[in-house]
Amino acid sequence: MDLGGWSVLNRGLLDYYPTKQPQDCEPQLTALGAALANASELPIEAIFVAPFLRLLGGGAIVATTNLFAILADTTPDEAQRTKQFGYFQSVSQVTQLLSPVLGSITMTENLFLPFLIAISMFFLSSLILAVFPDTRNVVDEQTDLSTDESGEREPLLRRGDGQHPSTSHVSFRRHMVQAFRRTQGELHDAGMLFVSSKNVSLCLAVFLVISLAGSAYGTLIQYISLRYSWKVAEAGYIYTIKAGCSIILYTLIVPLGLNFLVKKRGHTKLLANVWAAKASLVAHCVGMLGIAVSLNIWILIPCKISAMSIKLLSCINRFTPTALILYTLGSSLGLFMLSLLTSAAYDAIDTVHTARIYSASGLVEAIGSLVGVPLITALWTVSINAGGLALGFPFLVSS
Repeated sequence: MDLGGWSVLNRGLLDYYPTKQPQDCEPQLTALGAALANASELPIEAIFVAPFLRLLGGGAIVATTNLFAILADTTPDEAQRTKQFGYFQSVSQVTQLLSPVLGSITMTENLFLPFLIAISMFFLSSLILAVFPDTRNVVDEQTDLSTDESGEREPLLRRGDGQHPSTSHVSFRRHMVQAFRRTQGELHDAGMLFVSSKNVSLCLAVFLVISLAGSAYGTLIQYISLRYSWKVAEAGYIYTIKAGCSIILYTLIVPLGLNFLVKKRGHTKLLANVWAAKASLVAHCVGMLGIAVSLNIWILIPCKISAMSIKLLSCINRFTPTALILYTLGSSLGLFMLSLLTSAAYDAIDTVHTARIYSASGLVEAIGSLVGVPLITALWTVSINAGGLALGFPFLVSS
């Protein structure tokens, strides 16, 4: 589980490179060719290198960050932006609903077939992303937040004008030095974002807490398997249930809830996001707490028990699916906070830096995962050794 934290951190630290010339990819292609040529001779320990290879391309977190930035650039309205984020997340949940089934079916045919399909999908998505337009000018045309009425406001962050020195014959060493310097610049900008506004700082702090608390979700399958003596394969259906609930959440509940708060309750669109975030936070905490206290009565009551006790504990035990649904409803907290972060950052910095706003949030989440995953793993180990009621301790801490 520690690899997950390192992987997210490395993806979050990746710089957003401009479009490269073919010769700029020579180091990456050389490393890829060497890996493929010696694939049969690599030891199993080589898997620990995989998270660091994310630095060569960034993985899903960079693609997701840029897609969110495109949605934010083209949708300045707060409520509509949140809805667009929700639709994007619902599509992601559909893939999470189908991909385990597809992986299981294809793996029975050939062990490497799921990996080949995944690589093909990554290549196809890269081709689609390559034709996406630059949406930064859309924001400048819709609203000019980078200057005040007197026109004297300076941008908080440096503009990435895309003008880089020619790299037709850049050595690998110089290439790495340039990448390191750009990474330093991105980290500096992330720090400037954090101190630029109180609202931005609060939003980023919430993302940090969300990432820390969300680390417990990785132990849910093992928790259910141990708590209720289910097989791991049976417990895996929990992910399918959560994905189905998430689709309903992002496509129906979030849009309808925002419409209710804006049109029926008369809240502003920004205030509607704030109230929705508060409701999601409550649902998240109650859901985590419910998962932690959901009991198996045969472990707690070894001998004679009254009918009333059986009924009471059975109700608590049945709270597990209800708690999971509440936890799923709380997962929309990140969605609302992302929209609030966008609004807060637009008031503090130049609007052409939307991608850096989300890069900063991704970096904060990476730090949270880097701390949270080992912490939850240690708590889970202690809980397993203690057994009984203590099995839910990681979820209790997360709540």
